Amino acid sequence: MPASGRKERKPLTTRTARSTASAIALLTLILLSGSLQILTASGAPSPALPSSARPIPPSQYPINPSNTPTATGCFRYDASRSSWIQQQCTPSSVSSSIPKPKEGGTAGVKGEASKNDVNYGYVQVFPYVPYGESDSGVGSGSYSLQANTNGFSVGGNNYVVQFTLQNDQSSGNDYLCIWTIDITTNDYNTDCQNLPNISLSSMSNGYMNGWAYGGLLGVQFCLNTRTDCWYTSESDSIGLESHWKGLTGTVLGYGASSKLTIFGGTATPYVHVLTGLYKPKSPFNSGEIGANTAETNNLHYTSTTTPTCASGWCTNWTYSS
Repeated sequence: MPASGRKERKPLTTRTARSTASAIALLTLILLSGSLQILTASGAPSPALPSSARPIPPSQYPINPSNTPTATGCFRYDASRSSWIQQQCTPSSVSSSIPKPKEGGTAGVKGEASKNDVNYGYVQVFPYVPYGESDSGVGSGSYSLQANTNGFSVGGNNYVVQFTLQNDQSSGNDYLCIWTIDITTNDYNTDCQNLPNISLSSMSNGYMNGWAYGGLLGVQFCLNTRTDCWYTSESDSIGLESHWKGLTGTVLGYGASSKLTIFGGTATPYVHVLTGLYKPKSPFNSGEIGANTAETNNLHYTSTTTPTCASGWCTNWTYSS
């Protein structure tokens, strides 16, 4: 629930006991001497990309602040103080009006699956947007970045979790959200926070990761400047941590089954997606997974690379144009 509807929180603490493996799990999230540095992710090799027309992946992964809060709520990272600052979550009067990301439908989104439960997953997109984009529901400039877990059953009900960054041009905000969805009852619960507007064309300067760990669900979005990071968390009330086996994601319509159109003119727009999964201290066999969403885009799936795995991470690329 938004901050206005939450119970009183315990004082903010940091996860000082997080293991070295957990730091690697967050894309080698290292906080050294009170300042952030970019380090080579030796445990997560960058996959080779076909043809010179493809975007070049970063040779070094961006670094998030490592000491994410253990409290539930909404936070922004203050680089000048090397600390997370709690801020108001999106009020329920606003979050209730954000179009829901719908499950089902016919838009196939490719991703990655594990035979074992995982704790962390991320989606990084590299879009080529020659002449802008438009959403069929709310108009020019709006879109969503989605990272969707596999479906799972708890207590006879079927659930899925969707981590989203939803761009609303009409309000000038992005919303960083966790959607816990009871598919059986069609019940959508969400916690969000407002972010400044981030255009789709600049999305390759950032990435979104979600996790289920220590009784919390968390979603974080960071720009590669590493001075702009936001974090939203809530209690893992449906037990994703013991049921998470797959992740799919890409850029799609803003919500409520809308369609994202990327305009190319005489050029061909495309989106390349890097998906990663992690299980601390537990290597796993990984493979491709497919899921259907009701939000769509005007691109067509072309191919997926074979997952590459090292040090608990498995990653793969998906191409659409």
